[in-house]
Amino acid sequence: MDCAESLAPKPIRVGVYHEHRASASDKGCVDITLYLLNSQRGIEGKQITSDEILAGKLSDFDVLILPGGMPKKQLNRITEKGMDLIRNFVAGGGGYIGVCAGAEAAACPRENGWLGIAAVQALDERTKWGSGSGMADLSTTPEFARIVGNGREEITMSFVNGPLLEHAVSDPSLPPVQVLARFTDDLYSFDKRKRMAEASINEKESIRMSAQAIRDVEMKGKLAVIATRYGSGQVVLFSTHPELTSGQEELFLKTVLWAARLR
Repeated sequence: MDCAESLAPKPIRVGVYHEHRASASDKGCVDITLYLLNSQRGIEGKQITSDEILAGKLSDFDVLILPGGMPKKQLNRITEKGMDLIRNFVAGGGGYIGVCAGAEAAACPRENGWLGIAAVQALDERTKWGSGSGMADLSTTPEFARIVGNGREEITMSFVNGPLLEHAVSDPSLPPVQVLARFTDDLYSFDKRKRMAEASINEKESIRMSAQAIRDVEMKGKLAVIATRYGSGQVVLFSTHPELTSGQEELFLKTVLWAARLR
């Protein structure tokens, strides 16, 4: 796959956020993402930590990727100062790709501790523990074909308890998002979602969730992939994991090109 070869005289520099004390599964997402980026001629992927963000190292990159993990933990490590640096980076023309936790981190409202660079909000984070893990079916839009050059109306992508996104109007300064794909069904039945959520509740006693709350947040119809702009920068958010999905590697790389304003 050499989709960037003739498009960029200099490599597209992509920073992938990572902390050395991250879990093994989070590190796996980072390692796979870096492998895909560095297997593509014309793209250069490197890790970037919260300390490096705070030291102004975002200027070394064209695109920032926030991968899977725990969004609040990611942003707490980055700190409010680092979040402002990310906002400024994107507003100034940098690209942002949020995958799973990274998508939730980009959401609104800013006053709740999120980046607030996309006019979407994640449904109550307590609910996602019942969403499930597996291969999710998505229906795509014409905008999807325009951005990634893939005209398939239905695709399948890995999903691991990702955020369930919906449109938000909490910040009128943000443009409406372009919906690229929606979930077409739930991974788990209501009963199974309830069992999964209750198991998480038992592990985290501070979390409380009613059966009605679980029922109200079905995956079907929720936003799975969106694109938008923040200032001069371009943003793509995946509730799913394209980098973990066999056969979707080129799709993921093309979103990098779009975020870098090369598509």
